[in-house]
Amino acid sequence: MEKALFICYGGGHADALIPVMNYIKKNLDIKVEAIGINLAANKLRDNGIPCKSLSDYLDIRSVEVGFPLAKNRHDFNSAVSFADSIAYYGYTMSDLIDEVGDDAARKILDIFDRRTMFPVKTMVRILQKEDPDVVITTTMNRFEAAALVAAGKLGIPTVKVEDLIGRIYKTFPDKIQVNSVDEKQKLINNGIPEQKIILKADLNNPIVNKYYEEVHKKQLNTRPTAFAVQCEFAKKEIAKREIEEASIHITGQPAFDKHPWYLKNTDKKNICEKIGISSNKKIITFMSQPNAEREDVLKTLIAAVKRINNDNLQFIIKLHPNEDGKIQQLILEENNIDSIKLVKEIDARQIIAISDLVITVSSTTGLEAAVMGKPLLYINTTGKDDYIPFNEMGIGIKCTDEKELSDAISSYLIDNKQLDLPGISKFTTDGKAAERVAKLISELAKKDYKPTKRVVAIIQARMGSTRLPGKVMKDICGKKQIQHVIDNISKSKFISDVIVATSVEENNNPLKKYLTEKDIKWYEGDENNVLSRFIEAGETYDAEIVVRVTADNPLCNAECIDRMIESHIQTNSDYTMMKGLPIGIAGEVVNFDTLKNEYMNKELTDRDKEHVTIYINEHPEEYKVNYVPAPLKYNYPEMYLTVDTPEDFKKMTDIFEHCYHDSSIDLKDVISYLEKKVKA
Repeated sequence: MEKALFICYGGGHADALIPVMNYIKKNLDIKVEAIGINLAANKLRDNGIPCKSLSDYLDIRSVEVGFPLAKNRHDFNSAVSFADSIAYYGYTMSDLIDEVGDDAARKILDIFDRRTMFPVKTMVRILQKEDPDVVITTTMNRFEAAALVAAGKLGIPTVKVEDLIGRIYKTFPDKIQVNSVDEKQKLINNGIPEQKIILKADLNNPIVNKYYEEVHKKQLNTRPTAFAVQCEFAKKEIAKREIEEASIHITGQPAFDKHPWYLKNTDKKNICEKIGISSNKKIITFMSQPNAEREDVLKTLIAAVKRINNDNLQFIIKLHPNEDGKIQQLILEENNIDSIKLVKEIDARQIIAISDLVITVSSTTGLEAAVMGKPLLYINTTGKDDYIPFNEMGIGIKCTDEKELSDAISSYLIDNKQLDLPGISKFTTDGKAAERVAKLISELAKKDYKPTKRVVAIIQARMGSTRLPGKVMKDICGKKQIQHVIDNISKSKFISDVIVATSVEENNNPLKKYLTEKDIKWYEGDENNVLSRFIEAGETYDAEIVVRVTADNPLCNAECIDRMIESHIQTNSDYTMMKGLPIGIAGEVVNFDTLKNEYMNKELTDRDKEHVTIYINEHPEEYKVNYVPAPLKYNYPEMYLTVDTPEDFKKMTDIFEHCYHDSSIDLKDVISYLEKKVKA
């Protein structure tokens, strides 16, 4: 049974994936497993979904690095376990230290804390251990984004469920930003922990900025196999990053499937009683979030409330799950405002359902408001295009200062004038987003999802071997060696055509005659300039990506080839090969345009032309070269499983006689057989 591994950070992101997991468990023949990070673990378990957490993968180094950091930073009132905090800091800092050095890593941690952590190395290790058939995340940076990159490196298909609009924003410190040491001390005196406050001047550290720009670039360059998006706007935003539109699927947002139910079944009077407000007033809810301008935005909201001063309106601030409300309460007290209620525990969907007007900055809750048909205002005091453009989407009105905000509130709720929100009607949900995403995941897990580019396998074959002439036509278990190569490659789920590329020399006529009789496609070209032979064959069969295999390798493995193809596309590489395999198992994956580019190089030697990709390998500064780690079950680089000599052929015949069954040979059986022979 195929295995789908869901990786999610935080309760809100878990909400987007839980309906998908439930649908798969109930309706599809796919095993569902999950890794819950931070509050996601509890959210998943509360919904009956067993999951692992980061502490399940702890190693000695992670504990040594993570324990002292977690000791000073863990919130012991949180539902997150101390062990998970140790793992979180241990993994992220271990990877960061390896990447930038200890001093720089500590400075990055001081400024950004967890916000800019990108533990790809750790996620590679976890995914190698789990070995899923498909990895699914949402849009969360850090572990989720690192998981997508790690899966791409390993050649594991990925689905990114976009719970925003397809943009990738730069990260920012999840801290209160102040202009002076005096301001910082004042906050500390009012009970705000020092590690939650940062001087704005400290943000200009060049080492830190360089790293966080690199992380943002990595995120922009990430190419999941498939995107599941809410709407056409999100699809267009993703396509701007030169991502194939064929990989972007409008499925709807699974987290929103139940929003119509909440709208219909939420009791306003009951919720208002829990909050301690009157249900007879018109309710305006500000959906807070820990963005860089949080304090300035809150002050803008307070100034707007003071301008309106209407007793028939009730303002609420719904805190983000990562906020404790201390800074909000402090700012409210400083401004002598006691009429705005802070709300923490009540579900955001229920709050939106009872609201007459929703205000946000750049939160998913703005999209939720649109799904529920609620009018939306959003605050942008920076003038930058850094947030969700609700106005472009036709679902929100942009307000840049307290006057615009107060005027918009008064116009709608006091003067009863309608807001111009033409896009809201497009944001209804039919409740089937989870089903559509689940079926997309199933396609990937079962390898029924085809690459967006045409992949052609070209087998390099000739009869004129000096050490073992005619080896490609020798019999192994009743089949020609070349036939075993073709049969194994043909098991690939991603290759459109298999072509044998031989030469015009007459000694290859028996091979060409055999291929013709078996209705196998072939091409003949120059004997020594094999690169030109590949280019001519690729042009003949419309290749966009070429899988190069030699006829020396009757044990070539389609699973490994497909992983290389998957990784090649996800990493947007020019050239890909797998490292750690027994020699003779896979091959190489290369863009056809890259081969043509190489051929135009005037510095190519006869050696370069004979060995096709050797120039690319030796000039990584000119090409994006991608090395895929072999799956752990096949990681036996010391094994030699190619046919060059009579001794190699004898060994290969013995392997096939013991491991070839029902016209198939399993690489795991081959490895097991050879290991037993060594031990014997």
